[in-house]
Amino acid sequence: MTIAVCIPARNYPSFPALEAAKEACLHYGDAKVFSAQQAHNVCVTRNKGVAMFLKTDCSHLLFVDNDVIMPPDAIEKLVAVGANVVTGCVPSITNGQIFIMAATGYNKENREITWGTFWFDGVSEVPVCGCGCILIRREVFETLPFPWFRWPEYYTDEKHYYTSEDVTFCEDVIEGGLGPIMAHGDVRCGHLREVDLSDYVIPMSNAFGSHLKTLHKLGAGVESVMEFGGGMFSTPAFLDRSVFPDLKILTTIETETSWAKKLPHDDRLTVSVWDLDKMVSVASKMDVPDLVFIDCATEYYKGRPTFKTRCDLIRHYMNTTATVVVHDADEPLIMEAIKSATYDSVVFNGPNPLTAVLFNAAKDADHSFSPQRSRQLQPA
Repeated sequence: MTIAVCIPARNYPSFPALEAAKEACLHYGDAKVFSAQQAHNVCVTRNKGVAMFLKTDCSHLLFVDNDVIMPPDAIEKLVAVGANVVTGCVPSITNGQIFIMAATGYNKENREITWGTFWFDGVSEVPVCGCGCILIRREVFETLPFPWFRWPEYYTDEKHYYTSEDVTFCEDVIEGGLGPIMAHGDVRCGHLREVDLSDYVIPMSNAFGSHLKTLHKLGAGVESVMEFGGGMFSTPAFLDRSVFPDLKILTTIETETSWAKKLPHDDRLTVSVWDLDKMVSVASKMDVPDLVFIDCATEYYKGRPTFKTRCDLIRHYMNTTATVVVHDADEPLIMEAIKSATYDSVVFNGPNPLTAVLFNAAKDADHSFSPQRSRQLQPA
């Protein structure tokens, strides 16, 4: 099968998208890349790309948007699915909320889409998806009428709404009997904005999730985690087998029953609720895990600051075998506790608020974090 890779662009394809596409073509072997250029709108550009593709003898067309960076093995993995339409996972952002453009739900009547919020493993059927990285078999375009991509609008006395070209295309595929539409969770693309969103998949405006980039770099080989302060970001990250593939035990210590009930259900997860002042005592009675995550949820608990408890936990785990991850490390109290503790090595990593990784053994230190945001700190 020969694959045509099309980068829709207003003028010229971006260098990062083009280089990533070239690398993927070289990795796959039987593939070639071209650009469809049109300044008017995305529908015109995509339709022009399809028309150019149909003049070739290629079996599939892979659309890769001008700001999407696909992994080198993307073509190989998408082709292996064998579907008429299969998308990679492209993160995007709207109103400060980051999501994956592979829907988990779609109500066509009122045009409501529920997008995925976390990376996933393997291949899944989706109702609709974006077209930022999507492989489409030639027969789909030969079957569907022109225009293949369109942006219909609807107007009533009460509402004016529209459907984007990628969602409309998915509807046409399903209604034309050419489905299902599949999504490959292991084809994880970058999406260039002010930052590469592929490192996050979290609300950028929400400081509670700024530690995720750090956690994603620590997962390999970790079998046990003690989490002081579970959350909608850290707990799912620990349970994500693509991030922490070896995890067997996740123990989460919470301060509020209502919050504990919101955490995911998983056989590897044990959640218990304790008063803030008891956290260090609880830690002392449990086995030392491979990794400790200290967040304690919010700045205040029942009118008392949680920073003191975080500092006590930092001191408790020094000189143990655990690697300790501390959120809100730029808080003065926490920073002072880190400086005074006797860890072998400390790395700070962004985005703000900073996350600190405290290594108890120098041989375990991993300084591969972003050089722009990381810095070494020698114990005082």
